[in-house]
Amino acid sequence: MTADGERFQEAVKKPLDESEKRRILGEFMEQRMTQLSHRAIAFSYADMPAENFEHLMREMQGEIDDTHEIEALERDQVFLALVGLKDPVRDNIKSVISEASSAGVNVRLISGDNLSTTSAVAVDTGILTAEEFELIQSGGREQ
Repeated sequence: MTADGERFQEAVKKPLDESEKRRILGEFMEQRMTQLSHRAIAFSYADMPAENFEHLMREMQGEIDDTHEIEALERDQVFLALVGLKDPVRDNIKSVISEASSAGVNVRLISGDNLSTTSAVAVDTGILTAEEFELIQSGGREQ
């Protein structure tokens, strides 16, 4: 208990089973965050002695880009949170996109984000309609 009487519960580590991982990745990340044009970022950590981490870093040469290196760092992670970040579009972007389209300019959105996030941004900016977005989300199948 703190000096002002607040009670805190100690955090308890609980393994995530595969269904919970799928729920976090699917329901929250894919279905909620990316469709709202949020970038999803997961936070986690691994408990390991400094010596083990230093040994792991010595084994890795340069960039951490090898599948085995990534797996070694991802092993025994403790999931902390999934956060959605939204980059607001400029206030006048829809009118700029509309004017450019009316002038015959073929507007394209290029992004390294997830397709759902990029599609949602395209709707926010007026590049795609809500109907086109729904078609993309359904995999091209008519609803």
